[in-house]
Amino acid sequence: MDIVTDTEPTKAGTFGGITHFIANIAAVMAPTLTGVLIASRGYKAMFIAATILAVLGVLVMSFCRPGQRKNEKKEEVSEEQVSALG
Repeated sequence: MDIVTDTEPTKAGTFGGITHFIANIAAVMAPTLTGVLIASRGYKAMFIAATILAVLGVLVMSFCRPGQRKNEKKEEVSEEQVSALG
């Protein structure tokens, strides 16, 4: 979530909501899919599937890189403005 907050702070809530939605759907579906996999293929298939998904997750996360922070409005200050202040 920090990558999203750093690169697009105005959309952090939207991306956070999407992330939590996907995580919660996975948490609801995992027990059912695991039960179906065990019933049809046995326990060994469950461990193989878990290993494959864990490795896939690590690979996907290894490509996540922080972006550049978007600055709001940068106002350039001229030398005249600086000398007027000083």
